[in-house]
Amino acid sequence: IHEFKSKNKFDYIVFAPPFVPIPSGTRYMLSGYGEQDGLELVHELFRKLPYLSKSDTAISIISMSPGDKNLSILERMFIDRYYGKNFKILSNDIYGSVAPIEVAYRPFRKEKNFKQWKRWLKDNDYTHMHYLFINMFSSKGYSFERILQTPSLEDSPDSGTWKAMYDVIQNTKNHA
Repeated sequence: IHEFKSKNKFDYIVFAPPFVPIPSGTRYMLSGYGEQDGLELVHELFRKLPYLSKSDTAISIISMSPGDKNLSILERMFIDRYYGKNFKILSNDIYGSVAPIEVAYRPFRKEKNFKQWKRWLKDNDYTHMHYLFINMFSSKGYSFERILQTPSLEDSPDSGTWKAMYDVIQNTKNHA
């Protein structure tokens, strides 16, 4: 997205960026590398929205996001940008719950920049992790709704849980 350019604006933007929060300087698979807050490419998308979107462009994003217990940074980005405008923002909490921020940093405890990154998370009041699927679309008036989904089990008994996500991140990090 850093170098993406288009002469046309889009009606619908679907975005599934790398979203794992990572301490700077950590080797990790590119498809999961979301920089310090896990939202590096989402921040870039929001910077480019004036050039990519029309006044009624719908947006769908799936991403992890740090935040506090009640609201993620990703949700805050949507609210700050679209509050009072004719958009409905539906935020689906995929796991049906938030997790303590320790879930994000546990796999990276042995990394060189871990202590600085952990302090950065704390300094930004990031106390919890959210796993979200956000849909925003044109509406008659503004609204924001958060839905807590009950996860359905897939192939593994731990699928759709924070523990399963932690295990995937830990295993991926060990093979990077």
